Amino acid sequence: SIGVCHVAGKILDSIRETPGFEELSDESWEHELQRYRLAALLHDIGHYPFSHAYEQALKRANLGEHGDHEQIGGMVLKYDEELKSVLEQHGYEPESISAIFKRTNLKDVSTRLKDIVSSGLDADRLDYLRRTAHYTGVPYGNIDGEYLISQFQLDGNGDVCITNRARLTADHFLLSRWFEYQQIIFHHTVQAADYT
Repeated sequence: SIGVCHVAGKILDSIRETPGFEELSDESWEHELQRYRLAALLHDIGHYPFSHAYEQALKRANLGEHGDHEQIGGMVLKYDEELKSVLEQHGYEPESISAIFKRTNLKDVSTRLKDIVSSGLDADRLDYLRRTAHYTGVPYGNIDGEYLISQFQLDGNGDVCITNRARLTADHFLLSRWFEYQQIIFHHTVQAADYT
């Protein structure tokens, strides 16, 4: 999650360089930047032990509403008094942070930039693809992540996107994720461990 926090900050810095991006003052931008970095840092705080395997077990037991780690993470931020007080002490509403990773439709800049933390091409996936490749020894995470991060911007509607120049790099990233799933996540040993 520290890596995701770092990558989210770099993506936001790239977005700020979008021509015509003058929506927030410097002070407001710094607050938003920190809020997104906090959402990236805390986005997996609701994970149970054994991560997604446990979520699937809860769904099979018809306890699905308790299995979604983003929803659980929102509850942690809402009800953990110590964490809540630290966030509030520094001027951050816990629910505005969880709204980013839960993809709640708030009427502020969070809804527009939430794809940075939770989408098909987000800070989490950019972080874990390279890390997983390194620690498993498979070559599929060997992407040009720094270039891809530098190509995030806002489109004419104010939505998060990448530049046209980065399409092939994004394709490489998506193919790398597909190969990673085939070689690691869907590996028979991993599947057997998840099943038990």
